[in-house]
Order: sequence, then structure tokens, then C-alpha cells
Amino acid sequence: MTSPDDDPNRQPTMGELHPTDVPPDDVEELRAQIEQTREDLAQTVEAIADKVNVKKQAGAKVEDTKARITGAASHAIQSAPPPVQQALDTAATKARPLAQQAAPYRKEILAGVGAALLVLLVLRRRAR
Repeated sequence: MTSPDDDPNRQPTMGELHPTDVPPDDVEELRAQIEQTREDLAQTVEAIADKVNVKKQAGAKVEDTKARITGAASHAIQSAPPPVQQALDTAATKARPLAQQAAPYRKEILAGVGAALLVLLVLRRRAR
């Protein structure tokens, strides 16, 4: 009986080749292919990790929503009549320094607004 290994015309497979059996050009080509495969694999792993990272997905959704709202607001401002645009510019100019002064007290302001809304809800229910 003869085995495939006994055939003198048989070409070795890649798994059977030793680095010294491969011509130098082929070795460099193989190294380049291996490097490309590694890069492709790294990108695939990153994509999978992104898909299973709920926190990152939520952050991306928030950023997407912010961008859409900002775009819609910008469009609304641009399509407003000139007197309204001027009034908005004036209001924004006056509000910026106030916002900067209030920034250190953000938590307290939000808590106060939340408490005021809660009081309004309770009073409204009692009035019914």
C-alpha cells in the first residue's frame, strides 16, 4: 500500500511547510497576511464588545438624541422670524452669565426644582 506521503509529485500543504521551505517573498507575503488577519480580528472583537456594552450603547443613544434635538432647535431658531431670533439672541446673551454663576449650585437647583414640582403635584391632587 502507498500513502499520500510517498507520492514524489505531491505538494506540501501550508501546515506542513517549514519557514525555511518557503521562498523569501512568500514569507513576507504570509507575514503581511497574518498581520492583516490580526487587524481584522481585532476590529471584529471591538465591534462585538461594543454591541454587548450596554453602558456604551446608552451613551451613544444619548449623544445621538442630543445631536437630533440640537439640530431641530437650530432649525427652529433659523426658521423663526427675525424679531424672534433677535429676542432669543438677547435672552441667550443675558442667560450665559447667570448660568455660569449657577453652575456650582446645580445639584441644589435641581433638587429645588424637583421639590417645587412635587409640591405642585400634591396641591393639584388636593384641588381635585
